[in-house]
This record gives sequence, C-alpha cells and structure tokens, in this order.
Amino acid sequence: MPTTLYFSSATLEVKKTMTRDNFYERFITRPLSHSQLESFRYNKEEWYNSYILGRKFSPNALMKFGTRVGDAIGTPDCPIGIPTAGVKEFKLDAKLGDIYVVGYADHFCPVEIVLTENKTTDNPNKWTKETVAKHKQLTMYCLMLALTHDIPPEDVTIYLNDIRTERYWTPKPGFENEPDYLLNEHIGDEAVRLKRPLEWNQYETERTTKDLVRYSKYVEKTVKRMYDYSVLREVELDNLKS
Repeated sequence: MPTTLYFSSATLEVKKTMTRDNFYERFITRPLSHSQLESFRYNKEEWYNSYILGRKFSPNALMKFGTRVGDAIGTPDCPIGIPTAGVKEFKLDAKLGDIYVVGYADHFCPVEIVLTENKTTDNPNKWTKETVAKHKQLTMYCLMLALTHDIPPEDVTIYLNDIRTERYWTPKPGFENEPDYLLNEHIGDEAVRLKRPLEWNQYETERTTKDLVRYSKYVEKTVKRMYDYSVLREVELDNLKS
C-alpha cells in the first residue's frame, strides 16, 4: 500500500495513505494560495517538500527585503510616496468547489472597489503592461471578491506597483548610515536596497468574468495534478522504504 511520509522533527513518520478526500481536506486547515500554485508550477518537488512534507525553506535577501518594503507601504513610515487606498493586508477567502482558497491583498478599498498589489524586483523587465495583464495573483483576488463579496471583476479598479530594488554583494559606502527601512538583514554578504534614485511604476489592469472562468478551471486542474503528483511521490517513497 502507498504511504505518505511526513517530517516530524528530524525523523520521518509514516501516516495513512493519502486519498483524494483527505488531500482536499488539507485545504480546510491550510487553504490554497497563489504562492502554493506558483510553487507547484515552478518546481513540483520543492512544492511537495514544502506543502506536503512540511519542510521549511528560508527566504532569500530579496524576498525578505520585499516583505519589509511591503510592510512599510501604507504606513507613516513609508517614504516612497506610493498612494494607497483601503485596508492594508485585506483578507480574501472563498470556496471553489471542494477547494478553499485564501489570499491577502496588499490593499483593497471596499468603498471605491480598488485593489492594489505591490511588487519589488531588481529585474527591470519583469513587469510590463502585458505581464501585469496575465498576473494570476490579481485574477485570484478578483475571483475571491466575486465569490465571497459578489463584486464583478469588471467593477474592480486594479493597480500593480512595480518597485525597483538593487542587489549587491559588498555594502557600498554609506550603507550603514541609511534609514532602517532601506536595509535588509544581510544574508552572508548579500544586501538589497531600493534603487537609487527611487524608481517605481504603476500599472492599471482589468479582469473580466471570462478571465475568472478560465482561472477557475486552471485552479481545479492544477489541484488535480497536485493530488496525482502526491500519490506518485507516496509510491516512490514507499518503494524506497521497502
């Protein structure tokens, strides 16, 4: 019989076979997020280790710095000058068939129906009008707004703020004297800061009901693939123990 392996401290513990029902039940305690979907799309093995086996991976310097900047936006401590509207870290959740989904919009204003997401990157080509139009995280947020709040995507004004950073390996002169909000906790010799001079671009985009239908099918198919992959890994791990 195939078995699922879970990490318990530094050892492996054998648990009962994962059926479709108990796989989908996992989304009750840990709803499906955009991050989990992207993790599976980029690297199935890393997804399995993280979301099924429960291994923890440390964020890199760029990720930690992005969190720091995101935490500052919308507060009096933010010097970037990015306008925001609505509730910071607005929780969105919904149920798509048997799948519980969740997300936290950087900002959402229920009155003006404005959704804003902030992204930091040192890649000047990462965000364009075209890539923002295809960005699945914004589509997922609009889906949850439609399912839970009965807000059609055509009614939502959507912005993505592209905030530029720069990464370097040896701190430049004056680095230690910069304001705290610009600093990242160094990982080795790696350091990240906002690009000088400050640079950010705002893209407005939109979503339609057809986009939500397509995205819903994508989520359902991806979760099915997640389950199939988990069963495959169970068999492989069980064979290793035999």
